[in-house]
Amino acid sequence: MKSRKKLYIFTIFCLLFSHLGFSQARHNRLVNRSGYLMQEKLSVTAQLGLSSYYGDLCDKFDCMQFRPNFGIGMAYRFNPNIYGRAEINYVRLASNDVHKERNLDFRSGNLEAYVAGVYDYYPYTKHFRRRKLINPYAFLGVGITYFNPYGSLNGQWYKLRPLHTEGKSYSPVTAIIPVGVGFRIKYTRQLEFMVEGGYRFTFTDYLDDASSYKFLDDSQFTNPVARDISNKIKSGETQNFQRGNPKRNDGYFVFQVKARYTFVSNINNFRGRSPRFLRKTY
Repeated sequence: MKSRKKLYIFTIFCLLFSHLGFSQARHNRLVNRSGYLMQEKLSVTAQLGLSSYYGDLCDKFDCMQFRPNFGIGMAYRFNPNIYGRAEINYVRLASNDVHKERNLDFRSGNLEAYVAGVYDYYPYTKHFRRRKLINPYAFLGVGITYFNPYGSLNGQWYKLRPLHTEGKSYSPVTAIIPVGVGFRIKYTRQLEFMVEGGYRFTFTDYLDDASSYKFLDDSQFTNPVARDISNKIKSGETQNFQRGNPKRNDGYFVFQVKARYTFVSNINNFRGRSPRFLRKTY
C-alpha cells in the first residue's frame, strides 16, 4: 500500500510540474520580443463610405458624383508595423457626361475583392495606453472587380455591355490595384475606428462603356436601342467629339469609415495559469 501511495504522489507531482511547464511555455509563446500578444493578430472590419468614378465621361472633380459603398474585411498582423488584409466591397459608380453635347452617361454596381499589405507608421503594442491616439497608415494591393454598366435612353436604363455600343465585346471582370492612405483612431483595446481614402487603378477602359475614339455609323447597328444609346449627339455633329480615349483606363476613388475589432485575450485569464512566482514581467 505504501509503495502504491508513493507512486500516486510521484505521478501527481509529475503531472503538476508538466502542467506548470506547459503553461509557462504557452505564456512565453504568446508574447514575442516586439511587445504585442501573439493572439492579437486577427481582426475583422466593417466599412461604409462614398465612391466616385474617374474616366472618359468625367476627369475633373467638379463633375464627380459620389455614390455609397460598403463592405467587410479581415486582417492578419505579421509584425508591429505590417499586416495584411482582405476585403470585399460593394461600390456604386455613376457619371453624367462632362460634355453636355455628347450626353453619354452610366451607372453601375461594382463588386470588388482584394488583398493588400498595410504599413502602420507607429508600431502596434499590447499596452493600450502606449498606443498613439492616431496612427497613420498606407496600403497597396491587388484584386478584381465585377462591373455591369447601365445607360439611360428616354428615361429608361439599359444594360450597355450586351448592346455592343462600340461594336466590341469586353469582360465584366477586371484586375484592380488598390492604393491609398488612412489613419486609425484607438477607442478601446479591441475596437478602433479608421478613416481611409484610396484609388482603384483598373485594367479596363469600359467601366463607363466608352473607349473608342469614333462613333459607329448608324448602319452598323441592327438593334435600335443600341444605335440610339450609343450616339446621343445631334446628326452631323459627331465629327466635333470623340466618344472616348482608349489610351487611358478608367478608375475610381473610394472613401470609407471603418470599425475594426481585434480578437484579444488576457494571458492571465487562461485556465491552468502558471503560479505568480513562475510568471515573467514584460
